[in-house]
Amino acid sequence: MTMTMNPKSTARVAAALALAVVIPAIFWIAQGAVAGLITAGWGWLTVLVFYFGRRRSEAVQIVSGVGDERIRSLNVRALAVAGFVMWAVVTAWWLVSAATGDENDSVGILAATFGVSYIAAAIYLGRRGG
Repeated sequence: MTMTMNPKSTARVAAALALAVVIPAIFWIAQGAVAGLITAGWGWLTVLVFYFGRRRSEAVQIVSGVGDERIRSLNVRALAVAGFVMWAVVTAWWLVSAATGDENDSVGILAATFGVSYIAAAIYLGRRGG
């Protein structure tokens, strides 16, 4: 199967490359050259795995979200499962921190952000019709 780059996939590759430059630069500035270089190594390795792995691995295609209707549908389902897991972890973390008397405001903000964005997305998609 031949995979060509369409405008959406080109934009995703460009965004990944931009992040692979910006994130290590931030680590370099904040924590020094070693942290920046380590972060750059992991970032560029990730970009390369996704760029070249799409042709060889269906799992990489699904995570990248670039492909036919089936791949895009599986990407949405995978995101839904990951979103549920993150919701469960953040909510449990927030409840445990509150129960121990050491409530973590950052985790509370994450939980609230998730809840508000989930409800807003449901309203938007419900009105849009899918």
